Amino acid sequence: MGSTEIAMGSCTDQAADHDDRPCRDQIATEGTVAMALVNATYRAVAFTGSVLEYDQEKTLHGIAGQNLPYLTQGDKLLLATFQLEKDAHAWCESVEATRANGQFTWTEFKEAFNSKYFSERVQERKATEFAALKQRSLTVAEYEAQFSRLARYAEHLVNMERMKAKRFLNGLKPQYITQLAPLDIQTYAKMVKKAQLLEDAMDFTDRIKGKFMKKEMTSG
Repeated sequence: MGSTEIAMGSCTDQAADHDDRPCRDQIATEGTVAMALVNATYRAVAFTGSVLEYDQEKTLHGIAGQNLPYLTQGDKLLLATFQLEKDAHAWCESVEATRANGQFTWTEFKEAFNSKYFSERVQERKATEFAALKQRSLTVAEYEAQFSRLARYAEHLVNMERMKAKRFLNGLKPQYITQLAPLDIQTYAKMVKKAQLLEDAMDFTDRIKGKFMKKEMTSG
Protein backbone atom coordinates (compact mmCIF):
# COMPACT_ATOMS: atom_id res chain seq x y z
CA MET A 1 0.00 0.00 0.00
CA GLY A 2 1.40 3.41 -1.00
CA SER A 3 1.87 6.41 1.29
CA THR A 4 -1.13 8.18 -0.21
CA GLU A 5 -3.39 5.20 0.45
CA ILE A 6 -2.12 5.02 4.02
CA ALA A 7 -2.81 8.72 4.52
CA MET A 8 -6.33 8.50 3.12
CA GLY A 9 -7.14 5.36 5.09
CA SER A 10 -5.96 6.74 8.42
CA CYS A 11 -7.65 10.05 7.71
CA THR A 12 -10.98 8.33 7.18
CA ASP A 13 -10.62 6.76 10.61
CA GLN A 14 -9.70 10.11 12.16
CA ALA A 15 -12.56 11.88 10.39
CA ALA A 16 -15.07 9.52 11.95
CA ASP A 17 -13.80 10.65 15.35
CA HIS A 18 -13.78 14.35 14.28
CA ASP A 19 -10.00 14.56 14.71
CA ASP A 20 -9.84 16.76 11.64
CA ARG A 21 -6.98 19.24 12.03
CA PRO A 22 -4.24 16.59 12.41
CA CYS A 23 -5.81 14.63 9.56
CA ARG A 24 -5.83 17.64 7.25
CA ASP A 25 -2.16 18.27 8.02
CA GLN A 26 -1.36 14.61 7.37
CA ILE A 27 -2.95 14.65 3.92
CA ALA A 28 -1.17 17.92 3.12
CA THR A 29 2.22 16.29 3.75
CA GLU A 30 1.53 13.72 1.02
CA GLY A 31 1.74 16.46 -1.63
CA THR A 32 0.11 16.77 -5.02
CA VAL A 33 -0.65 13.06 -5.44
CA ALA A 34 -2.94 13.04 -2.40
CA MET A 35 -4.52 16.31 -3.52
CA ALA A 36 -5.24 14.86 -6.95
CA LEU A 37 -6.80 11.80 -5.32
CA VAL A 38 -9.06 13.93 -3.15
CA ASN A 39 -10.15 16.03 -6.13
CA ALA A 40 -10.76 13.01 -8.35
CA THR A 41 -12.74 11.19 -5.67
CA TYR A 42 -14.83 14.00 -4.23
CA ARG A 43 -14.60 16.69 -6.95
CA ALA A 44 -13.70 19.16 -4.23
CA VAL A 45 -13.49 22.90 -4.89
CA ALA A 46 -10.65 25.00 -3.49
CA PHE A 47 -11.74 28.24 -1.82
CA THR A 48 -9.43 31.15 -1.01
CA GLY A 49 -11.89 33.48 0.74
CA SER A 50 -12.82 35.50 -2.34
CA VAL A 51 -15.63 38.00 -1.78
CA LEU A 52 -17.06 37.24 -5.23
CA GLU A 53 -20.59 35.93 -4.80
CA TYR A 54 -20.19 33.38 -7.62
CA ASP A 55 -17.16 31.90 -5.92
CA GLN A 56 -19.08 31.67 -2.66
CA GLU A 57 -22.05 29.97 -4.28
CA LYS A 58 -19.82 27.47 -6.08
CA THR A 59 -18.00 26.78 -2.83
CA LEU A 60 -21.16 26.21 -0.82
CA HIS A 61 -22.24 23.62 -3.35
CA GLY A 62 -18.84 22.01 -3.74
CA ILE A 63 -17.56 22.23 -0.17
CA ALA A 64 -20.22 23.11 2.40
CA GLY A 65 -22.95 21.43 0.39
CA GLN A 66 -21.42 17.99 0.02
CA ASN A 67 -24.24 15.44 0.01
CA LEU A 68 -22.56 12.23 -1.12
CA PRO A 69 -24.39 9.48 0.80
CA TYR A 70 -21.29 7.50 1.78
CA LEU A 71 -19.53 10.44 3.49
CA THR A 72 -19.68 10.64 7.28
CA GLN A 73 -20.00 13.99 9.05
CA GLY A 74 -16.31 13.77 9.84
CA ASP A 75 -15.46 13.07 6.19
CA LYS A 76 -17.36 16.16 5.08
CA LEU A 77 -15.65 18.32 7.68
CA LEU A 78 -12.22 16.99 6.77
CA LEU A 79 -12.64 17.55 3.05
CA ALA A 80 -14.21 20.97 3.49
CA THR A 81 -11.49 22.36 5.75
CA PHE A 82 -8.77 20.79 3.61
CA GLN A 83 -9.99 22.77 0.58
CA LEU A 84 -9.69 26.16 2.30
CA GLU A 85 -6.71 28.17 1.07
CA LYS A 86 -5.05 31.54 1.76
CA ASP A 87 -7.44 33.91 3.58
CA ALA A 88 -10.09 31.24 4.03
CA HIS A 89 -7.57 28.84 5.56
CA ALA A 90 -6.31 31.57 7.90
CA TRP A 91 -9.90 32.34 8.94
CA CYS A 92 -10.57 28.68 9.72
CA GLU A 93 -7.39 28.36 11.77
CA SER A 94 -8.19 31.52 13.75
CA VAL A 95 -11.70 30.34 14.55
CA GLU A 96 -10.47 26.89 15.54
CA ALA A 97 -7.92 28.52 17.86
CA THR A 98 -10.68 30.24 19.83
CA ARG A 99 -12.60 27.02 20.46
CA ALA A 100 -12.15 25.05 23.66
CA ASN A 101 -11.11 21.84 21.92
CA GLY A 102 -9.94 23.47 18.69
CA GLN A 103 -12.39 21.50 16.57
CA PHE A 104 -15.57 22.13 14.58
CA THR A 105 -18.46 19.78 14.13
CA TRP A 106 -19.78 19.64 10.55
CA THR A 107 -22.88 21.65 11.50
CA GLU A 108 -20.79 24.28 13.29
CA PHE A 109 -18.48 24.59 10.28
CA LYS A 110 -21.38 25.18 7.87
CA GLU A 111 -22.91 27.81 10.15
CA ALA A 112 -19.60 29.62 10.62
CA PHE A 113 -18.75 29.40 6.90
CA ASN A 114 -22.13 30.78 5.85
CA SER A 115 -21.93 33.57 8.40
CA LYS A 116 -18.47 34.60 7.18
CA TYR A 117 -18.76 34.20 3.42
CA PHE A 118 -22.42 34.07 2.48
CA SER A 119 -24.47 36.88 3.99
CA GLU A 120 -28.08 36.50 5.09
CA ARG A 121 -29.06 39.16 2.55
CA VAL A 122 -27.64 37.12 -0.33
CA GLN A 123 -29.30 33.93 0.93
CA GLU A 124 -32.66 35.73 1.16
CA ARG A 125 -32.25 37.02 -2.39
CA LYS A 126 -31.55 33.50 -3.63
CA ALA A 127 -34.61 32.18 -1.77
CA THR A 128 -36.76 34.89 -3.38
CA GLU A 129 -35.31 34.03 -6.78
CA PHE A 130 -36.25 30.40 -6.21
CA ALA A 131 -39.80 31.24 -5.17
CA ALA A 132 -40.30 33.22 -8.41
CA LEU A 133 -38.58 30.71 -10.70
CA LYS A 134 -40.50 29.80 -13.89
CA GLN A 135 -39.54 27.69 -16.89
CA ARG A 136 -40.55 30.23 -19.54
CA SER A 137 -38.21 29.72 -22.53
CA LEU A 138 -35.97 27.19 -20.78
CA THR A 139 -35.91 23.52 -21.63
CA VAL A 140 -37.02 21.16 -18.86
CA ALA A 141 -33.38 20.21 -18.24
CA GLU A 142 -32.33 23.87 -17.96
CA TYR A 143 -35.26 24.66 -15.67
CA GLU A 144 -34.49 21.63 -13.48
CA ALA A 145 -30.83 22.70 -13.19
CA GLN A 146 -31.82 26.17 -11.97
CA PHE A 147 -34.48 24.69 -9.67
CA SER A 148 -31.95 22.35 -8.04
CA ARG A 149 -29.32 25.08 -7.73
CA LEU A 150 -31.68 27.50 -5.97
CA ALA A 151 -33.73 25.02 -3.92
CA ARG A 152 -31.05 24.71 -1.25
CA TYR A 153 -31.62 28.36 -0.31
CA ALA A 154 -35.32 27.74 0.37
CA GLU A 155 -35.42 24.32 1.98
CA HIS A 156 -38.57 25.24 3.92
CA LEU A 157 -40.43 25.31 0.59
CA VAL A 158 -39.25 21.90 -0.59
CA ASN A 159 -38.61 19.88 2.57
CA MET A 160 -41.09 17.18 1.50
CA GLU A 161 -41.06 15.23 -1.76
CA ARG A 162 -44.66 16.16 -2.56
CA MET A 163 -43.97 19.85 -1.91
CA LYS A 164 -40.88 19.79 -4.11
CA ALA A 165 -42.71 18.04 -6.95
CA LYS A 166 -45.64 20.46 -6.70
CA ARG A 167 -43.42 23.54 -6.77
CA PHE A 168 -41.52 22.19 -9.77
CA LEU A 169 -44.83 21.57 -11.54
CA ASN A 170 -46.12 25.08 -10.81
CA GLY A 171 -43.07 26.61 -12.48
CA LEU A 172 -43.45 24.69 -15.72
CA LYS A 173 -44.99 26.10 -18.90
CA PRO A 174 -48.82 26.27 -18.72
CA GLN A 175 -49.29 23.54 -21.33
CA TYR A 176 -47.10 21.21 -19.26
CA ILE A 177 -49.07 21.95 -16.09
CA THR A 178 -52.33 21.12 -17.88
CA GLN A 179 -50.98 17.72 -18.91
CA LEU A 180 -49.17 16.80 -15.68
CA ALA A 181 -51.38 18.17 -12.89
CA PRO A 182 -54.10 15.47 -13.26
CA LEU A 183 -51.46 12.76 -12.75
CA ASP A 184 -51.03 13.79 -9.08
CA ILE A 185 -47.31 12.94 -9.11
CA GLN A 186 -45.93 12.55 -5.59
CA THR A 187 -42.13 12.60 -6.06
CA TYR A 188 -39.74 15.14 -7.52
CA ALA A 189 -37.75 12.65 -9.60
CA LYS A 190 -40.90 11.29 -11.24
CA MET A 191 -42.19 14.81 -11.91
CA VAL A 192 -38.97 15.77 -13.68
CA LYS A 193 -38.96 12.56 -15.72
CA LYS A 194 -42.59 13.01 -16.80
CA ALA A 195 -41.93 16.64 -17.76
CA GLN A 196 -38.95 15.61 -19.87
CA LEU A 197 -40.96 12.88 -21.60
CA LEU A 198 -43.77 15.34 -22.28
CA GLU A 199 -41.29 17.83 -23.70
CA ASP A 200 -39.87 15.17 -26.02
CA ALA A 201 -43.37 14.21 -27.18
CA MET A 202 -44.35 17.82 -27.84
CA ASP A 203 -41.12 18.47 -29.74
CA PHE A 204 -41.76 15.40 -31.89
CA THR A 205 -45.33 16.50 -32.59
CA ASP A 206 -44.17 19.99 -33.54
CA ARG A 207 -41.63 18.56 -35.97
CA ILE A 208 -44.27 16.36 -37.61
CA LYS A 209 -46.65 19.31 -37.92
CA GLY A 210 -43.88 21.43 -39.41
CA LYS A 211 -43.08 18.83 -42.05
CA PHE A 212 -46.78 18.38 -42.88
CA MET A 213 -47.34 22.12 -43.28
CA LYS A 214 -44.24 22.43 -45.47
CA LYS A 215 -45.47 19.57 -47.65
CA GLU A 216 -48.93 21.17 -47.97
CA MET A 217 -47.42 24.49 -49.03
CA THR A 218 -45.18 22.78 -51.59
CA SER A 219 -47.96 20.67 -53.12
CA GLY A 220 -50.40 23.61 -53.12
